[in-house]
Amino acid sequence: NIDRSQVDVKFVFVNRQPLSVANSIAARDGFPVFSGVFLWLEYIFSAFLRLDMPPTLVVRYEDLISDAKSNNLIASFLGADKIPLKRWKAIVDPSLQRSLSSGVSEVGAVGEISSSVYSLFEHGSVLNGVISDLELLASRFISFSHASRDLISALNQSNYSLVKSRADAIAVGEMHAAALTEINKKDQYISTNS
Repeated sequence: NIDRSQVDVKFVFVNRQPLSVANSIAARDGFPVFSGVFLWLEYIFSAFLRLDMPPTLVVRYEDLISDAKSNNLIASFLGADKIPLKRWKAIVDPSLQRSLSSGVSEVGAVGEISSSVYSLFEHGSVLNGVISDLELLASRFISFSHASRDLISALNQSNYSLVKSRADAIAVGEMHAAALTEINKKDQYISTNS
């Protein structure tokens, strides 16, 4: 066990637009955008509604990816040397910013709540303790999610179907590719030997 009074614990929270996160998950895993935003909210509330939250620096993902000044911000907060610029550029890859979205209208109430939560975290700010506005938004989210259990159940079933359909499509595609390879080999054999 570590005695926290003997250790200076600090967090760096990289805050990314919730719809960008959801679109990225959708593109990578076929996960519905609504479910991705819902998941983003679950993670934010579980992390930031802790009573023993240590000082936390907020860094916007978009700024982290595009601007080396975040290096100075993080180093200063942690009381550490900043990473040399050449190394920073090797670590922080701007091509990771593949999904940039800020609108939330297509995900309704969950989108509105996520947009409000996202805007609570200012780039470069240091959080100490629970954010009261976050508690209010969490209770709105909980009310919404409890009122929408049937919807969530339907989404989970739909996610399962998507994953299974995707796996089936990949298997069919692999069989098709193998069959085409065999046909090409036979065509080559025939043309070479005739």
